[in-house]
Amino acid sequence: MTKHPTHRIHQHSREAYRTIEPKTREQQVLSVLRERCEPMTDRQIACALGSQDMNYARPAITNLIQSGKLREVSKTVCETTGRKVRCVFYAWLLGGDA
Repeated sequence: MTKHPTHRIHQHSREAYRTIEPKTREQQVLSVLRERCEPMTDRQIACALGSQDMNYARPAITNLIQSGKLREVSKTVCETTGRKVRCVFYAWLLGGDA
């Protein structure tokens, strides 16, 4: 959840953070990844944001990759389509400069 794995955040702080509505879809995508703290597919991110529509999250994810904030870290088979899809995660945790 934080940059420092040993840093403990009080439960009240986590609850307050979750009540804040991010202003942009990109901020929402980053919030989902921050909360889950693991690489996710585009579909998983869209579902976490409350949508089954891939176009709800995919443009924001692509923009974040292009801006260097996210990086494609692996491929996995989508449970819905059976196709190989990308998994993304924070670039700065992977040695990126975002």
